[in-house]
Amino acid sequence: QKNRNRRKGVQREDSRCSTEALQEEEEGSASRNIEKCYTIKTSEVMGRYLVASKNIPAGEILMSVEPFVVGPSLDSREICLGCYVDLDQYTSKQRCDKCQWPVCDKKCKGYGEKYGHSREECDFLRNVPYTQSKTALNVIVPLRCLLLKTQTPEKWDDVLSMESHDEIRKNVPIIWQTNQTTIVEKILRAQEKSVFTEEEIHRICGILEVNAFEITVGDHGIRGLYPEAFLLAHDCIPNTSHYNNDQFLFEMRTTVPVRSGEILKTSYAYVLQGTMRRQDHLRESKFFHCICNRCKDPLECGSNLSTLICPICRKSTLLSTNPTNLEADWKCFNQSCDAYSKSGQKMKILMDRLYEEVESINGCDIQGYEEFLKKYEHFLSSSHYLMIGAKYSLCQLYGKIEDFMIHELSTEQLRRKISLCEEVLQVADIVSPGLSVLRGTVMYELHAPLMVLATRDFQSSNMSKDAIRNQLKKVKSLLVSSCKCLQNEPLSTHEGSIGQAAKEALEALKSWEKCLGRF
Repeated sequence: QKNRNRRKGVQREDSRCSTEALQEEEEGSASRNIEKCYTIKTSEVMGRYLVASKNIPAGEILMSVEPFVVGPSLDSREICLGCYVDLDQYTSKQRCDKCQWPVCDKKCKGYGEKYGHSREECDFLRNVPYTQSKTALNVIVPLRCLLLKTQTPEKWDDVLSMESHDEIRKNVPIIWQTNQTTIVEKILRAQEKSVFTEEEIHRICGILEVNAFEITVGDHGIRGLYPEAFLLAHDCIPNTSHYNNDQFLFEMRTTVPVRSGEILKTSYAYVLQGTMRRQDHLRESKFFHCICNRCKDPLECGSNLSTLICPICRKSTLLSTNPTNLEADWKCFNQSCDAYSKSGQKMKILMDRLYEEVESINGCDIQGYEEFLKKYEHFLSSSHYLMIGAKYSLCQLYGKIEDFMIHELSTEQLRRKISLCEEVLQVADIVSPGLSVLRGTVMYELHAPLMVLATRDFQSSNMSKDAIRNQLKKVKSLLVSSCKCLQNEPLSTHEGSIGQAAKEALEALKSWEKCLGRF
């Protein structure tokens, strides 16, 4: 669905299974030399996509590749072009001595490097005056792609094989015209020879918009373009996950067992959002219409992330009559209640308003999220994505912020955190199954209140040793699963730090076995 390099009537299979064994290398090395267990297929509907060439267990590495290019995301804050550190932390504005574009220091580790501020880029940018603005850094990654044309023609050819959706993007003036003024015209004016055409620059912009992956650096994101990774098919219930290490290496693993012949899938939309919002995002940012099983099912495969409660009978669900058609009516599914119907357009306006309401809540406002849940409990189902979003925030706030630290929580508040985590985990098991970061994060949050309650019960002798041992056995199981889900996340990321905390908590549990025995 994401890549649609079509030729009518073509059904091609390009085998990429090597016989080389997996070589374990230290983090930060070049692409791992692994046995590829997928093939590349082509269809008129999906374009090129990856298919498992054998049965693959959960957690197995499928791909480890270096990027073609990396650099600032669209509308990025001011960051260093060499190492991507946030320059807002500097009191004075740092600039490259030669081109006057943003760098952190004259001795930046990324200066002159292929994934940083290269000499070729610096030479080119001397002809592009830097003016600090929201769109100033938008030109960088397209320029880095274009420089491949003369520096590494084989990589340039690979980049051009990616989908750009130019014809669709031309009909979206806000995208095409913004690229024209903030990227295309700057590059055309700056080049001393006519190396890059206007058509090429627009095409590269589209390739990046459709195929680039977000990379987390500290508390902000940059983007990277990778070989073969762009061939991952989209599905709103993925069977793979990917991450980047500190050297931008892209690694993809299975999150669930995958059968031979099964499509390898990732999600280019946030899995905890409802169908209407996911469809909007995919259409506006990836330029395709998703028709996966989850999108076609009004109940979203049992997750009920889009399910509403009928405001008339209050006994049944209010669902879209055709979820993949955003204009389709929404109706009550109670056969004795035909009173309520709402057009898809009106429902979108309503959902957008509620989305803005929950997004406007301060990120640390426990009371604000709780009040939102109470306010809409008679209209939004308990697992509607707006409710789950608020509950996921609360999962991470209870026990983490001032006046609500984990050991300060009352028994009632601890049980509230447990309930919230269990509700989110129940949904995550459906839409992000297996060894997913989402499940790993929620399971870590769930272990904490269970651990505190067990500790309090032990100290007050309210529970027998056997009962406490069983409680700690559950805590241990959650931490083991959390570690498996998060073990590959870089320590520099939020998810990586949670994974490390889970390991430390698991180690700390051993002290309990001295007085309770093994559990």
